[in-house]
Amino acid sequence: MMSRKKINSKNGFPFAGEFIRALVSNAQKTKEGVEKYLINIDPKKLMDYLVDHYDIDLHAKFSFTKKQNKKTKKSK
Repeated sequence: MMSRKKINSKNGFPFAGEFIRALVSNAQKTKEGVEKYLINIDPKKLMDYLVDHYDIDLHAKFSFTKKQNKKTKKSK
């Protein structure tokens, strides 16, 4: 007689809940680590470093759409 694995989730994967909880926990720890790192960065020094060591290639897109006409009040 074959034994079946118990499926613990709606999507059919065993232990999916534990896997998702581990991923969320890991993501939270990573986020906290990145936040601590970024707090210690001086934006002026970072910009000076980037300008001195990298070429800047900026792409921008501007678009203009005509505004809808607003009703004006008639003067007496």
